[in-house]
Amino acid sequence: MINNRNLVRVGQRIGVPEALTTDPSVRRKGPGVTRKMVADAVEAIAGAVFLDGGFDAAAAFVREHFRLHDMMGELVAGFDAKSRLQEWCQGKGLSLPSYRLISSEGPHHEKTFRVEASVAGHEQATGSGRSKKEAEMAAAGEICRALPRRERTREMSRKSGFVALLGRPNVGKSTLLNRILGAKIAIVTPKPQTTRDRIAGIFTEARGQIIFLDSPGIHKPHRALNSHMVRTAQRIGEEADIVAHVVDDRAVGRQGEDAIVRGILEKLPVPRSSW
Repeated sequence: MINNRNLVRVGQRIGVPEALTTDPSVRRKGPGVTRKMVADAVEAIAGAVFLDGGFDAAAAFVREHFRLHDMMGELVAGFDAKSRLQEWCQGKGLSLPSYRLISSEGPHHEKTFRVEASVAGHEQATGSGRSKKEAEMAAAGEICRALPRRERTREMSRKSGFVALLGRPNVGKSTLLNRILGAKIAIVTPKPQTTRDRIAGIFTEARGQIIFLDSPGIHKPHRALNSHMVRTAQRIGEEADIVAHVVDDRAVGRQGEDAIVRGILEKLPVPRSSW
């Protein structure tokens, strides 16, 4: 998840390029703020948050800005195209892919690289990027897409999806997550609202992977922290492919949280089910 591409995306979301200033001598040589500067600044911000507020503050920063839905896809698919292509070659008993730099164009601070990737006796493809690594991944991705479907490994054809667990406080969402994964991923206590942010757990089987997203309990907020927790739960539901409404054996409709939960669920543009 932590690579320059994702770091730059986070930096753009939180306004890092606009906040950075560069020395006049640097600006005279080019546009000023580069992608690498933005990526380095985001890493520095995360480190500063950790030093100032500790692990919990840094973890909250990462969970808030490194959004699972648009950054986990490559991880659950096999990390990146270069890794997937390497796994395919190893599975076929072939030599590892080779990468050759074809060209690099543009000013020193903002080059565009073009790379050729090849697999002995099989495929060749080219890719471009702002770094050699990005160009190599682009070329590897082209080969992965060109491989005959019958030759793709089961790992490469796996499916994945996100399931959000939503419901009232202390209804059993964390317990359900732990039971599905067979491990204690989320804290379980009798105290309501123990879960205050998103907790992700990945369930893996032969057909693919399901990323379960535990969420804070939905309730009527009375403080800023409670409002943040409810907004977090709603955002988790919006980012998921499926929402599972977790209920228990208490009579539905006798508490105000039930109406709030139903109101939020009805607004979500995703399939829903009750567990």
